[in-house]
Amino acid sequence: MDDFVANIKEGSVNEAERKLQEAHEVAIESPDSGFSLTALPEVTKDGVAKEFAFKSMQAEEGLTMIYIGVADAA
Repeated sequence: MDDFVANIKEGSVNEAERKLQEAHEVAIESPDSGFSLTALPEVTKDGVAKEFAFKSMQAEEGLTMIYIGVADAA
């Protein structure tokens, strides 16, 4: 959440919960995979698209989703 708030314009911060839900849905559909969510330039503070990277894996306790970090999108 800290990376999201640091990179996304204030008016768009309420999107964090929706984006995390999207990440959760991707993790359920594709356990044991890596994936990212893209924030378009118009919602970022510096006007550069961002990729928020995650990894999901199936563990004994259930599905685990790990946040890896954020980087400028290519």
